[in-house]
Formats: sequence, C-alpha cells, structure tokens
Amino acid sequence: MSNVQSVAVIGGGVVGMCTALALQERGLSVCVADPHDMSRQASWGNAGRIAVESSEPPASMATLAALPQSLFCGGGPVALPPRSIGTWLPFGLRVLAASTPRRTARGREALGSLLSMAVPAWRKRLQAIGASHLLVESGHYSVWESGERSAKGRAAWQRNTGSCTVAELDADEWKTLQNA
Repeated sequence: MSNVQSVAVIGGGVVGMCTALALQERGLSVCVADPHDMSRQASWGNAGRIAVESSEPPASMATLAALPQSLFCGGGPVALPPRSIGTWLPFGLRVLAASTPRRTARGREALGSLLSMAVPAWRKRLQAIGASHLLVESGHYSVWESGERSAKGRAAWQRNTGSCTVAELDADEWKTLQNA
C-alpha cells in the first residue's frame, strides 16, 4: 500500500475533475490546478470531444493500411524520425503483432463494451461533483470528399459505432448547414 496522502490533478476539465473525484473516493486529499486558459487545456486540443463512437482498436490491419497516408511527411499526424527508430520500431512491432484479425476482434469487443458505458459514467461522475455542464452531448458531422469515400466511411461507422447512432442529414438539415 502506498503512503501517498495527497495528490495534485492538473486540469479542471471533465477528465481532471473525474480523476480528482476517483482519488478522493480512495481517501486521498486532492488539489485541482486549472489555469482557466482554454488554449492550453487538453479538451481544447481535442476540440472538447470525447470519442465514444469508434470501437475499432488502434492495433488493426485497417490502421496499418492507413499508415502511409498518415505519415507526417505527407501532411499526416504520424512521425517516424530515423533518429528515434529505437523507440518507434519496437512499439510498431508490438502493434503489428496485436493487429491479427483475432486480436483485433477481441479488442473491438472490449472497446465496444467499455464505450457503451462511457457516457452514462461521465454523466454520473459529473453530476456527483456538480459539474454536469461540462458534458455537452451534441453529436458531430462527418463529411467525405466523394460518393465513394462516403460509402466507405458510412460502412466503417456502422461497423464501429459503439453505443452511438449514425444518421444521414435530410434535405432541410443539409440546407441549414450550407447556409451556416
């Protein structure tokens, strides 16, 4: 048993406050530090989005197939600098080993189960700390560049949506977006 009695949590957003509550429930004294600078908060960096809709595990053949177009040198978010090969290569090999169809299916099942409980758990936690306003359930739009990409994108969403629903815009909704 650790003899830690107090903890500082950096960030008073959804994750920070829920972490602080969980630590308090374990008997620790908790101090939450939050500079209230939206440009520096983790939620701001992720557009405030908690992604509960995708049960596709990061370790999958689909992710590996998308890697070339995700490379930083091509404008994507993945950087594999040669000087850091000792770090990313062992990790990459573990991802490859975890990307078998059987392991991906097990990961998808586990993620789907966790994601189905995520939003209700966030609601409960935030209500317990009097911060229900921190969770705004408003959904989002996914837009594709072509009919072909749209068909593939919709098929992927319908396979991997966890507990979320997918609906296409009707003509009035589309018109409203175009005029926004």
